Amino acid sequence: MKCELFNGVTYYTDGDVCTDIDVTPDIKSVTLMHPIVNIARNTCKKEYPNVEELIIRDNVTSILIPNKMFPNVKKVSSKSKYFSSGKYLIKRFRGDNLLNAFGQSESEYINFGLFEGVTNYAFDGCKAKEICNYDDSKYMSFDIHAFDGSGFLKRPFIDGLKRLGSLVIDIDSDADEIVIPDEKLVFAVQKNVKCVRIKCINSFNPSKTLAEKVIIEDERLKVDDTIREKLRYYGIKEIESRIPRYKTADGIIYSADMTTLIACPQMKTGKVVIPEGVKRIRKAAFSGSKISGVVLPDSLEKIEAEAFYGCENLEDVDFGHGLERIGENGCKNIFAGCAISKLVLPPQIKKIGVCAFYCCFKLTDLVLNEGLEEIGAGAFIYCNSLTQVALPESIKKIGKSAFIQHITQNGVYADINVYTSSIPKDFIFGFVKQGISSDAKTSICVHLKNQTENFKFVLPDAIRLNSDYSRINFALNNFANHPELSKKVLNEGFLMASNAKSVDITAYKTYKLTKGQRAKEFIRDNSDDIAFSFARMMPEKDFVDFVKLDFVKLKYSDRLAEQLRKNEWTTGMAYMLEATVTDEKSERKNFVI
Repeated sequence: MKCELFNGVTYYTDGDVCTDIDVTPDIKSVTLMHPIVNIARNTCKKEYPNVEELIIRDNVTSILIPNKMFPNVKKVSSKSKYFSSGKYLIKRFRGDNLLNAFGQSESEYINFGLFEGVTNYAFDGCKAKEICNYDDSKYMSFDIHAFDGSGFLKRPFIDGLKRLGSLVIDIDSDADEIVIPDEKLVFAVQKNVKCVRIKCINSFNPSKTLAEKVIIEDERLKVDDTIREKLRYYGIKEIESRIPRYKTADGIIYSADMTTLIACPQMKTGKVVIPEGVKRIRKAAFSGSKISGVVLPDSLEKIEAEAFYGCENLEDVDFGHGLERIGENGCKNIFAGCAISKLVLPPQIKKIGVCAFYCCFKLTDLVLNEGLEEIGAGAFIYCNSLTQVALPESIKKIGKSAFIQHITQNGVYADINVYTSSIPKDFIFGFVKQGISSDAKTSICVHLKNQTENFKFVLPDAIRLNSDYSRINFALNNFANHPELSKKVLNEGFLMASNAKSVDITAYKTYKLTKGQRAKEFIRDNSDDIAFSFARMMPEKDFVDFVKLDFVKLKYSDRLAEQLRKNEWTTGMAYMLEATVTDEKSERKNFVI
């Protein structure tokens, strides 16, 4: 820490940073001469009321000083391009931001026309009680502590609010109720309140005012989306309507005729039973809410997009006996990101829409109903705990990437097993990715039931975009008519994988499931490369199981040895030494971790 003396002022510095200042009592002008002035508000106990002017040199880029250090500054003279000359300390950065308003008298007005934003504690200790030139607050920004310690806070609460014109500077968090008047307000503070009564919904800024309960009294409200956008978020637990257009039940808002569910507060918890008579659930109505269960009425006809999106606590869904389609006509992501672990679809469901259960990571048990005809694109994409799917005989179409995922069990990659009696239209598009895949840890094991043989085959996680893709798709979709041709193509499906590593791993999985001769020949001819692929991408257990195949013979490989050392696979190393064919004992000695 250094000390510098200039014109009766002592500066304490750490490199280019001035951390403290001492001023001789008779000094009226202080020069800020270091690139960075950073005097902590919480630790500063000094006050120099005689200082009337701050002079800012051209090299100064950052200033942070508490108001109480220089409470009576009347002039700021700046040569720095980062700060304005004038009556206040204002920094030019994405607009003019007020840093310090200092100690004006109670009768003096603060000129809001000089700046576009106010930083924290800018008015701390400032005695002024009024503002001027505050034409349009919506273009101004306020840090949440901007008015802390200011004379403005001596104003009384009216309906739970302290205001400067349309600017709200304080909220009474102890009030039983605050009232948002019939005019547009700008909230410069953020506080939790028990209840908000809204006479004009466009005046309500929930990002600044967090209420457990909201009462709507705005007779002009005619757009349902406004309800959803304004009242669904930010900690609200209950909504009550006092206007004819809407009704509320159990804190949830509906249309007046109770046929449309419009919005559920985000902080709603527990199980929700939607009343009979409701025919439609609006877009994002429950999105992000904390509910754990929902019972859908038999009267329900339509669920709009993202209705239950991101309900991270939603485990239990009772679909009722009326709903036939879970997502249609562009209604996506209806239950995406929910906590559903077991999904049982009722018999009347005919279609599952696009990305309906996208990223339901906990889903392990899926029961698809007989009568289901179509599964939309991405319907169960990235449901990474789903290891098996049984397709009903009624299935006619599976959309693109409906079941694409990376399945892990206890941190080990597993395959997805598909059980079906027939191959529906575009089956392959639903289970296999097109084009190059960066990982090949998960394959698709298909089990065809009710065939002359209980035929099983394995598909890679991704297939090249070439004629091979068409060949395997043809074989799948024409299995009943061309069983022998189909079996030949499918038993060689591993060769159609999108990359060499995927070919290696899928070949092993094919042999493990089917004991197919073509996969066995490929493994025997490419044992060294496959072993390296396993060491790179698979768990040690799978590596050991591969090496233990009685027909696998390996040659010593420096790259494989290095990879095993890197993995720290002692068990894998032991089996590797047994399987390695070499006449040079010195090489085997070097093959250790």
